[in-house]
Amino acid sequence: MKKLTQKQRERQRRLMAYRWRSDRYQYLLRRRARQNREKYGGLIYYLKAPEHFDLTGRYTLPLLQFIKRLTKAAASPDTGCIKLDFSSTEIMVADGTLYFLAHLERLKLLYPQKRFRMCPPSDAIVKQVLHHVGIASHLGSVKDLQPEKLHKTVRYWHKATGIKVEPGRAENVFGSFEGRITKELQRSVYTGVSEAMTNCLHHAYDGGTPEICRRWWLFSREYNGEMHVVFCDLGIGIPNSLYRKTEDVQEGWWDALRQWFRENRKSGQYFDDAMKIKAAIEIGRTRTKLGHRGKGLKQMVDFLEKIGHNSAKVSIYSGKGVYHRAPKNGKPCEFTFPLSIQDRKATIAGTLIHWSVPLIGGSD
Repeated sequence: MKKLTQKQRERQRRLMAYRWRSDRYQYLLRRRARQNREKYGGLIYYLKAPEHFDLTGRYTLPLLQFIKRLTKAAASPDTGCIKLDFSSTEIMVADGTLYFLAHLERLKLLYPQKRFRMCPPSDAIVKQVLHHVGIASHLGSVKDLQPEKLHKTVRYWHKATGIKVEPGRAENVFGSFEGRITKELQRSVYTGVSEAMTNCLHHAYDGGTPEICRRWWLFSREYNGEMHVVFCDLGIGIPNSLYRKTEDVQEGWWDALRQWFRENRKSGQYFDDAMKIKAAIEIGRTRTKLGHRGKGLKQMVDFLEKIGHNSAKVSIYSGKGVYHRAPKNGKPCEFTFPLSIQDRKATIAGTLIHWSVPLIGGSD
């Protein structure tokens, strides 16, 4: 047998060391995976949270994709724990934050055996928001924060959720704005929230939705001298419910709907989900025979014309469309547009309504 040279022996040593390190690394990975399966009942799934939790503009699609991946991971039988990394998150907007919170709570109800954990954010305000609205506690991080130590942009966040028509929850949420919002405007917003709860209970969810998941979520927040109120459900959405055939549909509803479409087609309108939301508002009547049902969706928009300076705004997200009503040149104007320009297939599950009204005296 030919004797190896010094150079060949060194090469053999380096090769053996490389193979050992590689085998050792793979062994450690397998051991860690085995330990995770024993601890969590499956693998750990790491998911990077978006920088902005926001449903407007270019931030919409990253948030929806994040929630879609989260839902898919929770449904996977191989996943035992989902760890959400908020280290890059910089902004938490009320509408995007509530929509994410609603999905997170729904997933925890659907998959109680799954573990949800988090990597904390580097931004101090984002960290306060996550703890203050309860997201951190759902992710295994509990921390008592004193209200006086919260940042002024976080201090006035309030949350409510339920499975029944409970307007009293809304009163509690509006309590911190006592004396800083006109009585007429408070009644209008309160009526809209009550109607949204009723709609959620009777129409938002189909028969396939588990009873425990038929919930609504509500946020209020003070920001830049305005009261922001966001209501959300994860039902079938306004575009689908518009055509839903049930036994309690009011007589004349379908005729009114067809007439509205005929009139708007003459102007060349494209009937996407945003226009369907507009139809539900402009027809201005309940679609059911139930006598206790009101016209909350229309009232929620029409109150913009009743307050000074037309300074309130309303946005309604559902399906693939957005309806927005805001002041322009001193008068309230309405706009309809797709949810996401980057991806026309992007969809909001259920309905999210976000309106803002000015506060007397501005913010602290």
